[in-house]
Amino acid sequence: MDEKEIKYMFIDNHLKNFEALIKAVKLRVYAIEIPVYTNNDGVKYADIVLEMDENVCPQDNKAFVLEFKKDKVDYHSAVAQVLRYSDVLQKQLYRKQRITPFIVAPEFSEHELKLAKEMKVLSVQYCWKTGVMKIVR
Repeated sequence: MDEKEIKYMFIDNHLKNFEALIKAVKLRVYAIEIPVYTNNDGVKYADIVLEMDENVCPQDNKAFVLEFKKDKVDYHSAVAQVLRYSDVLQKQLYRKQRITPFIVAPEFSEHELKLAKEMKVLSVQYCWKTGVMKIVR
C-alpha cells in the first residue's frame, strides 16, 4: 500500500481513533494534500490538515498537520519538514495558535523520537492494517 492509500484509509476508517487519541472534539478534515510552499524540487504538500470545529471564528480553532510515512522514520528531515509545514500553514490559514505537527508512521528510530520531542513534534505510531495508534515519546 502506498502513502496516498494509507492517508485515505486513515481518513475513511481511523479518523475517530485519532480523535480519541488526542482527546479532540468535533475534529474535521480541513485539507488533504494542501500545497504549502515551492522550492527547487517543486511544490511541497502537507499530507492532512485537521481542525477542531469548536469556534465561530475559524482562526481560533486548534489545527493539526499530519505528515505520513509508510516506513520507519529514521532521519531528521521528517521533523524539519512537518515543522516547516506547521509554521507556513499557520500564516497561510491566519491561525492565532501554532498548528500542531504530527509525524505518523509505523516505527521511529530512537534518534528521531528524541529530535521530535525536542522540537515539540508529536510522533504517532500507526498500523494502517488494524487502525491501532499511539503517541510515542
